[in-house]
Amino acid sequence: MLRTRVLVPFVAAVVSVGVGAIGQPVPVLVVHTHGAAALSADGPDAALRSALAMLPARVAELPGEAPDMPPEAAALLRTAMAAIARPATLSLCYDPMNVAGGMFGYGFVLSFECENDADAELLHAMLQDGIRQSPALLGPPEASEAYDGMMEAWTAIAQVRYGPRRVGGTLRYELHVGSVADPSAGLDALPAAFNAPGFTPTVSAVVNLAGLTPAATIARSLPGAQAPQLAQATAQMQAAGLIGEHAMRITMQDGIAKDAAHTRTIVHGAGRYRETLGMSTTGLTPDDLRIVPADAHFASLGTMDMGFPDRLLAQLRANGVPVDQILGEIGRKTGIDPVEDILRALGGSVAVYTSDSTGGGSLLSGVIAFSVRDAERLAAARTKVANLVNGAIAQENDRAGMYLRIEPWTHDGGEFYTFRARGLPVPVELTCALTDRWLILAPSVQAAVAAVRQATGRGDEGLAANRAFASRFAAANAPVTAATFINTDRTLRAGYPFLVLAGSAIGNAVRSPHGDGRDPGLVVPLYNDLHRNAQPIVQLSWWEGDDKITHTTGDRSLLVRAGGVVGAGAPLMPVVAFAALASAAEQGRLGMFDSDWLRHPQTALAARAMLGDGAARAVMLLGASGGYASWSADWERDAIPLHATDAKP
Repeated sequence: MLRTRVLVPFVAAVVSVGVGAIGQPVPVLVVHTHGAAALSADGPDAALRSALAMLPARVAELPGEAPDMPPEAAALLRTAMAAIARPATLSLCYDPMNVAGGMFGYGFVLSFECENDADAELLHAMLQDGIRQSPALLGPPEASEAYDGMMEAWTAIAQVRYGPRRVGGTLRYELHVGSVADPSAGLDALPAAFNAPGFTPTVSAVVNLAGLTPAATIARSLPGAQAPQLAQATAQMQAAGLIGEHAMRITMQDGIAKDAAHTRTIVHGAGRYRETLGMSTTGLTPDDLRIVPADAHFASLGTMDMGFPDRLLAQLRANGVPVDQILGEIGRKTGIDPVEDILRALGGSVAVYTSDSTGGGSLLSGVIAFSVRDAERLAAARTKVANLVNGAIAQENDRAGMYLRIEPWTHDGGEFYTFRARGLPVPVELTCALTDRWLILAPSVQAAVAAVRQATGRGDEGLAANRAFASRFAAANAPVTAATFINTDRTLRAGYPFLVLAGSAIGNAVRSPHGDGRDPGLVVPLYNDLHRNAQPIVQLSWWEGDDKITHTTGDRSLLVRAGGVVGAGAPLMPVVAFAALASAAEQGRLGMFDSDWLRHPQTALAARAMLGDGAARAVMLLGASGGYASWSADWERDAIPLHATDAKP
């Protein structure tokens, strides 16, 4: 322990330069929650708030129902649940002049308000028992010299302090790890309350990436570290604004005002790294908004930094990657120059949406639209791609080539390319269309035809005709570089069943089987009551100097917002289910239905994806990409002749 107390301050002092004024703690991460303020005591969320308040009482009954449950565990759970509803703070700070607590000058604090002394004493007793039994301790906990009522102990790298602490007239229970001279350090870095009538904050946070600089320096200096690789990684992180004296700082505030719920995130100093990160400064135009029908259920639009691909290619060349050789090889085999024929032929705007116009808001109504700079060049590339795919299918399997192919066809003055299965009852027809200004991709021919009508001015007035969106868009008072819109009035109907299921689960969980009359009632209101006057979710991004601002507004009700978001994602659920079934079928082929089938990682991934695990979905998509990569490798091995590009579709 003595060695640690001597070595740690020395190392921390070495790396303290460049992260702030000497003697001033640097906040790395500070999060402050305002407890139950996230749910209104009246309105649609009132019953949900009441149900959550009943959880501690329900937990207190569990020891009598589960004889094996220690009473102390139930008491701890009850206290923890009660604490969640009260204000809490989590912080991580770096103090170059205070390293006595270890962790190289970093200090972690978890603090929340206690309702009374009994809650604080219970938490203290329970936490102390767990800490005393920890093998990481170098000795038994002792009374803290810094704060009356708190205990402290040492591990190999940090001091641990825990217990109740009074701050003014408020009793708090806190856990300190590392070098913590001032548990309130960093709170002044939190953003000021958002300027909106009646605004009540629910969560405030700040992330100061410059505070990670000492940690990166320490990592490079540790024995056995791969110095060249770490040095390169550190340089790349600094160039991207993730560490260093001028690293970006992120502030966030979420809360409820009289008119709506608001969430504002500001990336301070992002302008310094615009080119490195490929962040666009070009605002969306009225034509960009018109590409999305006014009856959209969901829409996401943005502008792209069209110089980023060239800068990326230049960086790859500088790092020794044979970019030109690779591009040249692609051109020789396909007749397509990926840079000139595709990247530079595209414009700087992209839109993704689902709408009534393109298919009733379902998955098959989805559209992806890219603005076009050179339609003629892009049309030629599209024809070559179709010929390549058709030739590859025919060469891989003559029988498949008889059924599957990309076919050009015309309708209503537009030209379309559709992947079809002639003679087979395949229900999906992936379609590509090209106008003089937009490249359109859709999962159905109906969506593609409707999207072309919208893109050529034969649809409605576009997203700007939606009053709720237009008013928020105009209020930005700056060029908006990205916008997301969820029409909660339409998507809530798809999300409502999930709210009902969750509400029933919460309601049943807090009701007592012992007949004490505890009942939250309808946790989720009736659909018409919840749906009435539901406000859409609008998220906009723009620049103010070097700061990138993203502001989201939505309905004041958490239930309405949650239902709208779930409903917007509902069209993707068939895709997730299909991926899960495909994975299950593959496991069946590999023998998943034996006694150990749950141990197969793909099966576990599929199950997690069906349950809404975003990471599992991402891994499954990467797996699908791996299948495409395998097909590409086969195509490369078989060396498809160049004359295949001249075949007719």
